[in-house]
Amino acid sequence: MVLGDIAISNARVFPNKIGIVDAQSGVKFTWKEFNERVNRLSNAMIGHGIKKGDRVGIISENSSQCAEFQFAVAKAGAIGCPLNYRLHEKQLEGIINSAAPKLLFVQDQFARLIHDISSRLKGVEHFIGFSGQQNFPMEYESFIQPYPISEPEIDIKEDDLVMISYSSGTTGLPKGVLSTHRNRVTYCIESCLFAEKFGYDDVALVSAPFCAGVGGQVQLIAPAFVGCSVVMYVLKGNTCGEVIEREKVTVILTTKSRMMPVWDFIRTSGKKYDLSSLRKVTTAGQSHSEKELRELMEFCGVSYTAKMYGLSETVAVGTRLLPHEIEAGLRPNATEKEKKRLQSVGKPLLSTKVKIVNDQGEEVPSGELGEVLISGDAVSPGYWNNPELNKKTFKNGWLYTKDIGVFDEDGYLYLKGRKDFMIKTGGFMASPTEIEQTLLLHPGVNEAVVLGVPHEQWGEAIKAVISLKKGSSVSEKELRAHCQQYLARFQVPKYFEFAENLPKDEAGRIELKEIRKLFGEYEEE
Repeated sequence: MVLGDIAISNARVFPNKIGIVDAQSGVKFTWKEFNERVNRLSNAMIGHGIKKGDRVGIISENSSQCAEFQFAVAKAGAIGCPLNYRLHEKQLEGIINSAAPKLLFVQDQFARLIHDISSRLKGVEHFIGFSGQQNFPMEYESFIQPYPISEPEIDIKEDDLVMISYSSGTTGLPKGVLSTHRNRVTYCIESCLFAEKFGYDDVALVSAPFCAGVGGQVQLIAPAFVGCSVVMYVLKGNTCGEVIEREKVTVILTTKSRMMPVWDFIRTSGKKYDLSSLRKVTTAGQSHSEKELRELMEFCGVSYTAKMYGLSETVAVGTRLLPHEIEAGLRPNATEKEKKRLQSVGKPLLSTKVKIVNDQGEEVPSGELGEVLISGDAVSPGYWNNPELNKKTFKNGWLYTKDIGVFDEDGYLYLKGRKDFMIKTGGFMASPTEIEQTLLLHPGVNEAVVLGVPHEQWGEAIKAVISLKKGSSVSEKELRAHCQQYLARFQVPKYFEFAENLPKDEAGRIELKEIRKLFGEYEEE
């Protein structure tokens, strides 16, 4: 099975059912209408020279066009490149030139950003604006309308590449994570059978950004897999309750950091919303305490929730803590073991295998810490144009995640941190190396170490520990402004701390463990 089959099946089986809803514009398409638009877009891509394996880019907040894009590139045999609009223009320029998409679709609010760098984009042959008001040569509706609604005649295989999802790497350079049709269909099967258990009558809210990582992309295809109605939504605290009420949303796939602004707005604004349609909530990202799980379920008015662990390299597939396990841990008479499991991320399902290894690559027994390795049908074939990183990350059929974890005696996985100290802030991965390199560009900075510190809303916030050059005087405000010239907003440190000297070992290397003790505010194990 390939991704295009999902839209084809829904158009055949549920032709008159609402398939895609654009929460911002109010536009709605039945599955038949949606599949016809997907075919027009796919045929338009082919008509403009797109061949199997060519890349096609899009920069957009969640919209109906994002949904059409995902299925259209799949049917054309192309490789989609969603571009994270939160990145700095220099980062975007590097990513676009690396992927070399021939077509680039641009939502109106990002037109100026793309215009500013367009002369430096080497491979882009056609720019297509979402409207005709942004001075691009082509406009989306005019681009697709001349083309037929017939299915594109392209032979698509399960192991063909379908998407490149860019995320920060441990080297500080963006990684282009490849995924195949098989990878993404595997996520759909796992989600529909075990976690969300989508039904025909569900209305699913896509709250993760489509153009950042894989979250928004899989949140779209999993409910579509069984013909649900899918609401493409740009999550905002002051509108989420209204959208849930208006569209009668039944399932939310979200994270702690995304839901907190929603909770805060509803609690403080005094506004009342009818959230009674909600039946299921699935969370990913930062771990939840027992108290937070109870609050989430009470706030949403649901008795069904699940937790998941996965990476872009596994299309978000890894392990799941299933609803009955969460329910058991929240019961008043729950055993200590059942309560403890709420801190886990569950077990691997179906074809997914997970093991823990030591620094020598040897599997360790339960109860012993080590690096988490994952294999199975969801694991990416590798990174785009990065053979060296591929060799280090994908070995003998296993993905080396650099996450540190431990299995308990019953096979539940507990995550304990990152081997390389990557920072996960608000659902986005930030590379300490990239931020440190940016800080060192400032003439007054001698040394810099960047780490994550606990943050109630974002899971982790970015903190920079700075040693200045002798005689230099640099303020926190100056350093923040300096970072804003080079980095995305979510990568700019929230906190700065100055130290006369950073601790080093006998070889003169900065001791990260000591810095984390002194400045990281982490609790000791």
